[in-house]
Amino acid sequence: MKNHLLLSALLLTITNVDVAQANPVNYDITEVFNEPQLGNTTIFTGSFTYDSSTNQISNLKGSLSESMTGPPQTLIPLNFQLSSGSDGNGGIHASVFALNTTDVFLGGGYDYSQSEKTAGNANAYVTLDFNAKDPTLGATSLSLLSYGDCTPGGMMGKVCMTGHTGPRGGTMNAVPLSITVAATTPTSIPTSAPTSVPTSVPTSVPTSVPTVVPTVVPTSIPILTIPNIPVIKVTPSSIATAGTVMTILFTQEADVSYKLCYGIASGNYSTACLNVNSPFNFTLADNMNVFGAVKAIAGQSASGFSNELHIVAGENAVYDVNTLLLNIQDVQVQNQHYQVQLLFQDNQFILKSAKPLISQQHNQPAAYDTDTLNLTIPRAQAQGKYYKAVLHNTGDFKFQLDQQLEIR
Repeated sequence: MKNHLLLSALLLTITNVDVAQANPVNYDITEVFNEPQLGNTTIFTGSFTYDSSTNQISNLKGSLSESMTGPPQTLIPLNFQLSSGSDGNGGIHASVFALNTTDVFLGGGYDYSQSEKTAGNANAYVTLDFNAKDPTLGATSLSLLSYGDCTPGGMMGKVCMTGHTGPRGGTMNAVPLSITVAATTPTSIPTSAPTSVPTSVPTSVPTSVPTVVPTVVPTSIPILTIPNIPVIKVTPSSIATAGTVMTILFTQEADVSYKLCYGIASGNYSTACLNVNSPFNFTLADNMNVFGAVKAIAGQSASGFSNELHIVAGENAVYDVNTLLLNIQDVQVQNQHYQVQLLFQDNQFILKSAKPLISQQHNQPAAYDTDTLNLTIPRAQAQGKYYKAVLHNTGDFKFQLDQQLEIR
């Protein structure tokens, strides 16, 4: 009989075990990627629910900052948790997306090691990882963290911004820096309640209320100093052949940083922003045609944008066999520059227009010699080939082709 009573008590104890530890717990998460070429970070901030008894993650969502924008940086909402599971190393990994699809890169999917970093959808994603037993311990390895951003603000031309620990890191050498996970709800719930409640209530109340109010107020208000709007210029010219090393120059102030922002339309610099110093050098890419400006930043204050640059990769002289027009962006005549158009007619070129330019517009301008009356074109494009040409002025604004040499 005694054994029977002990067994009954044991069963009763087992059925009343506190099961609160199996309840799902909410967590906040911050995942940071270092962007060494931009001098800042890309940050995912979000939340999720995790049940350690089943190793199930749910409700993962948040926002991804875009390091090439701002300040402040643009935030991309990531609300579609479409992948999760074991990382094979005692952890849980999961990925969340901007669109309701895992297709981020051109070849489909979001595996940066197998997919071209070229935009397919305007999608973005973040992959996180944490310890399966205790998420607050963070990732089992930072190498399991990655992000990809193929939305308009995350594009470098045709290339998406990415961050990972693959060879050379992400697009701008971005690598995972840290991950922080913190619980936002208790991990256990008390199963017992107080057996008694105080029955007495204080019967006295204060008989007076302090009447003294502090009279000290700030005697000054901090003044934000807005930095000067920079004035910029580009050398050797705003139009140049692809492969030319371009230099952007401006005067820098002490304790002020500068961002170069650019876009595909005048006055719209939303494509990307880069931290720059003067001089800033870059190589002109094929078919590049962008509008850009620089702003100064001091602490939390920023200036307006500078004067605008329109930078174009193009040939100075192009002959169109359909219209028979030879368009020359820049012809130097002594100290003056002109934009010139010539029409090929009756085996000669006839001047149609010559518009004065404020300054040199191309790194390889054509040159007209007022003594020899020769127009020398160092590089002209015609039907996919390139030529050096010399035209001679025969009078009446008519030019005869004297020399033509195919070049590369």
